[in-house]
Amino acid sequence: MALRRPDRARPDRGAATRVAPLATLRGAHEFLEHTEQMFEQLGFGDESRGSNNWLMAATHTASGHPIMSNDPHLSLISPAVWWYVHLNTAKMGGEDMLDVEGVAFAGLPGVVLGFNRNIAWGATTTGYDVTDVYLEEITAGTGGAPDTVAFDTDGDGDLEQVPLMVVDEEIVVSGMDEPMVRQIEYVTTHGPAGTLSPIIPGSRQPVDGMPGRFTALSVRYTGYEVSDELAYFAGLSTATNVAEATAAQDNFRVGAQNFIVADATSIGWSTEARIPTRPDEATDLAYAADGTMTGECPIFVLPGQGDHEWGADLDSRFIPHDRDPARGWIATANQDNVGVTDDGNPCNDPHYIGGDFDLGWREERIQERLTELVTRGDVTTADMMGVQAESRSAMGEALAADWIAILDDATTHVPGLTTAEQADVAEARTRLMAWTSFETPEATTSTDAAEISDSIATTIFNGILTRIGPIGLGDEATRMGRGSFSSSRVARFVEDSFAGTAEQQSRLAIYWDDLTTAATTETKEAALVRATVLAMTFLRTTLGEDIQTWRWGRLHTVRFDSVLPTVGTDILSIPREGDATYPNGFPRHGDFGSVDPGQYGLWNTTRFSFGSGASQRLVVEVTPEGPIAFNSLPGGQSIDPNSPHKMDEALLWIRNEQPRMAFQESEIRAAAARCVVISTP
Repeated sequence: MALRRPDRARPDRGAATRVAPLATLRGAHEFLEHTEQMFEQLGFGDESRGSNNWLMAATHTASGHPIMSNDPHLSLISPAVWWYVHLNTAKMGGEDMLDVEGVAFAGLPGVVLGFNRNIAWGATTTGYDVTDVYLEEITAGTGGAPDTVAFDTDGDGDLEQVPLMVVDEEIVVSGMDEPMVRQIEYVTTHGPAGTLSPIIPGSRQPVDGMPGRFTALSVRYTGYEVSDELAYFAGLSTATNVAEATAAQDNFRVGAQNFIVADATSIGWSTEARIPTRPDEATDLAYAADGTMTGECPIFVLPGQGDHEWGADLDSRFIPHDRDPARGWIATANQDNVGVTDDGNPCNDPHYIGGDFDLGWREERIQERLTELVTRGDVTTADMMGVQAESRSAMGEALAADWIAILDDATTHVPGLTTAEQADVAEARTRLMAWTSFETPEATTSTDAAEISDSIATTIFNGILTRIGPIGLGDEATRMGRGSFSSSRVARFVEDSFAGTAEQQSRLAIYWDDLTTAATTETKEAALVRATVLAMTFLRTTLGEDIQTWRWGRLHTVRFDSVLPTVGTDILSIPREGDATYPNGFPRHGDFGSVDPGQYGLWNTTRFSFGSGASQRLVVEVTPEGPIAFNSLPGGQSIDPNSPHKMDEALLWIRNEQPRMAFQESEIRAAAARCVVISTP
C-alpha cells in the first residue's frame, strides 16, 4: 500500500523555496554544457544569441505600403546557416500555385523566412517557458525489479513507487564494428499516458547516508509530444493576407516565435504556440523584504512528486499578439513582450509565460529608432537597413556617466595607486568623457578624428567591462564550483549595480565584497578602478603604447568558421586562414547589446571576437504588384573554396549592404549567370 510520509507531504504555502542537491545540479550542468557546445557547432549560436524583427505600417512609408525587416541571430559559419530557396509551381499551373522565396535550413522542404506574392514574414524567439525540470527521488530496485520514482498518482498526497522506463539507444559510430549503446532513463508520470520525460544524463546522484536512494533531474517539454509545425510554413506559402497567415499559425505549437507578417495594407504579430499552464503550487514564488525567497516557480527546478504538473494549454487570448497598432510599428527582439519580469518576479502575474528573456537593449534602441522614423515620415527600405546596422553601445550609454564620476575620485576608492596607474585611470576617464555619441566604429582604416575617438573609447570601455564582472562575481563563481557566469547575467549585474534603482544597487552591493577577504569590505567603486587599471595594461600590451592605434576593429572581429573539419591550412572559413587583408577576421562595429550584434564573452578578458550575429538581413516592402526584397547572408551558397559563390555576399554583409533579391521572372532572367532547363521526353 502507498504510505504518506511526512517529509514528502505537500509543502505549506509560503514554505522556503527548495533547492536541488548541488551534486545533481553539477552533474546535469556538465552534460548540458557539452550539449550546448555541440548545438553551437551545428550553427545555432551561443548563449547570447537572439534576433530582431519589426514592421512599419503603410501609413508611415514613402510608398504607402508596409515594410518588414528580420535579422535572426545564429552562428556565423561557412557555408551560412541559411540557404536561399525559391519555389514556383504557379508558372506551370501547379498545385497550390506556389510562388514563395526566402531562406531555409539546408534540406528543409520549403521556405522558413521570406515572402510570397502577397505577404512577407519573419521571426524571433519568444523565450516562453515550455520546459519544466523536476527533481526526482529514485529508489533502486531489488531482485531484478526496476528502479522507481516516488509520485502521487491520484492526488491524495500518498506517494507510490512508479517504475522508470529504460531504453537502450544504439549509436552507430564510423570505424567501430558494433554500435555504442547508451541507456536513457525516462520518467513516465509527468503528463498523459505515453508522455516520457528523460532523466538528464549525469544528474542521477546518490543520496548521502541512504543506500539505494538517488536524486535526479527529469525534463518535460512540449516538443516531446506530436505536433505539425510544417503545416504552418505550408500555410504561409499560400497565404494572401495577414489574417490567413495568422490562422495558419494555429499549427505552430512548439518552438514559440514572435512571427510578424505584412500584406500590402496591414501588419500583424502573433506568438501563438503551446504554453502549458501551471498550478498555483508551481507559481507561488515570493520575496520578503530581507530577500528571503519562498514558494516555487518553473524557472527553477520543481518537485517531481506530482503536485506541480501541467494543466491545459494557455488560451490564445492571453498569448501576446498585436494587429495594426496606432503607433504605426511592431517590433520584437527576444525581450519580455508584456513586462512579466519588470518587478523581478515572473510568477506573480495572472498568467505565467516565462522568466528568461533578452535584457532588452536591442529592443529599446529599435523602438527609439522606429519612433523617430514615424515622426519624420516617408520611411523607406533604406531606413530599415539603417536600423539593422545600428551599432550604438547600449551598455556604454547606460554606464559611462557613472563610471566617469567614480574614476574622477579613483585614489579615494583605491588608495596607493602608482603614478602610472593614476595616469591610466585619468586617460580612460578622458576618453569616456569624449564618447558622447556611444557609437562603436571599428575604425581600423579611418582617418576621421571623431570616428577614431569613438572607436578608442569603445575599446577602453569594453576592456573595462570584461574585467569588472569577474572581479565582482569571481569569488561567488569559485564558491559555487562554477568557472564563470553567462554574459547576459554579468551584463545585468553590472548595469543594475551602477545604473539601477537605489534598491537594486543596495541589494547587489554585497556581491562586490570579496568572500576571500573577511577583514575587508570591497566596493563596486574599487572594483571599477581596479578593472580600469587592468584594462589599460592589457590594451597597452596587446595594441601598443600609442593609444591612437587602439581601434575597436583590431580586437572586435568575426570569422565565419567552417562547419567541416579542416586538414592543414583552413581554406573553408571566411576569411580563410592566412588572408592578407583580414588575418584576424573581419573588423566589426557594435558591442554587447547592439542592434547589429557583436556579442563577445563578458567573462573572457582577452578575446573580443564573436561567432554569432545576423544570419540574414531581410527587408521586404509588400506592394500589390509583388514584394520588393533585399537581403544578404554572411558568406555565400557554396562550400567550394574555388567557387565564385563561396563568399560572394560576405563583404556585402560586412558593409551592412543588402542587394535587391530577384523574384519576378524578368528579374531572375536578368540576374542569372546561367540557366539550366530540365525536361522529360
